[in-house]
Amino acid sequence: MKIEMFSLIRYIFCVLDIYMLYRFFGAMFESRVRREKVLLYFLFATLSMFVGNMCGNTVVNLVVSPIISIMFVWLTYRISLLNGIIYLIIFFAIFPGGEVVGAIFIQFLSAYLPIVIEPWYKPGGIYYIWFIYIFRFMELMIIEKVVKNMGIGKRNDSAWYLLILPFSSMVILSSLYYIDFPTQTFLQILRCVAAFLVHFSNIFIFLILAKVTNLLQKEKQEELYSMKQTMEGKQVERVSKLNEKYRNYVHDVHNYFGNIRMLALKGETQKIVHIINTVEGELKEDIGGIVYCSSEVLNAILEDKKIKAEKADIDFEIRIERFLNLDFLEEADIISIFGNLLDNAIEAAEKCEGQNRSVKMKMYMGNPYMLITDIENTFCIKAKKDGERLISTKNEEGTHGLGINIVRKQAEKYGGSLEWEEKGNVFRSILSLSNMRE
Repeated sequence: MKIEMFSLIRYIFCVLDIYMLYRFFGAMFESRVRREKVLLYFLFATLSMFVGNMCGNTVVNLVVSPIISIMFVWLTYRISLLNGIIYLIIFFAIFPGGEVVGAIFIQFLSAYLPIVIEPWYKPGGIYYIWFIYIFRFMELMIIEKVVKNMGIGKRNDSAWYLLILPFSSMVILSSLYYIDFPTQTFLQILRCVAAFLVHFSNIFIFLILAKVTNLLQKEKQEELYSMKQTMEGKQVERVSKLNEKYRNYVHDVHNYFGNIRMLALKGETQKIVHIINTVEGELKEDIGGIVYCSSEVLNAILEDKKIKAEKADIDFEIRIERFLNLDFLEEADIISIFGNLLDNAIEAAEKCEGQNRSVKMKMYMGNPYMLITDIENTFCIKAKKDGERLISTKNEEGTHGLGINIVRKQAEKYGGSLEWEEKGNVFRSILSLSNMRE
């Protein structure tokens, strides 16, 4: 009976561990499945972790627990596997790491109290674990409150910098726990205080870095919004000028027809052709490149890049399928994706000599769910590669692959990909983006 009760309590601890994991990630990331599936994953994770614990093998437990945890997180939340591993390490450093601090404190108490406190894995040591869990839940509620509205789950970058302290603190806590227990009271107290400080520093530094990252993200969004507003302002200004031109042409059209009629009666065909060519040329000059698609932001980007290409004597051809719907793309992503791709293409073509300067862009729906952007540009400098991975054509050390990596990550965000190929002196980028995101 006592053994069965002990097993039940250990299973309850497994339930609490997975529940805390669920709450920790739930404060930052959106769920990808319905509640019924969450309960199913939760049950599977708790039972699997319980079986691993009951084996009584520390090595097995250290391997099984992280695997079960990352599977549960990845199946339950909208998070990449890489970011799931990063935040799982942070979770282990903050919460289970607190158990190590508790064990160090128990060692200190055992040296001065007339009672023997058994380890947590024995029936007599389970009671003090309850106090540790209460303390862990208090920490969890503080963390939840701070990070809940930071929008961490909306970021695509891998937060490796958050692991600096967790790794170092786990090493320090393990060293404090396994070193010989000091004989001097001062050193014993210092050992306990150091363990507590290392543990709490994990929490504080994590919250501080998360807050700083959130502020940087907001600054970036404001910068993109400002860029968007500038682009839209230019677009509105150009459309207003275009409308004014059209009003002038409509107002003067009867004069053109009157002149053409008189010239036709006199048989002066050359003058008629000259008038038509002049009017047609002015129209083309005024309306060229104004409206490519339904997205005002992309229209502004394409107009800006076209002007940039013409100044560099680059033949810039844009062909976009009619009635193309780009509403599924976030405006900040449009700026990031197409700005980087076209800048790379223009910079590569600009380095070519003579008439061999061209950029061709095609955008169309490959199927009802996949938007394809095909960009071809001439080049004369081979791109740097890492195996099959494209890095850059630039010489500046700090800029290698930045734009390319940004586009690649954005493509992954939209369930697509960025492919490329070289044929002769033509470089081709093929970007696919899905409009069926989860």
